[in-house]
Amino acid sequence: MASDQDNGDLLLCGIYARREAVYGNMDHARRVFDMALLSLPGLPLVRS
Repeated sequence: MASDQDNGDLLLCGIYARREAVYGNMDHARRVFDMALLSLPGLPLVRS
């Protein structure tokens, strides 16, 4: 189970990724969002 700190870190990554996407930096936004998701324990790694 994720701690409050992990949830806060994930939220900050999401906010940062969204801001980057709004400014048109889609590649960077995707990397930040993917990094945040991969940092979650128990999340399976699926590559496309």
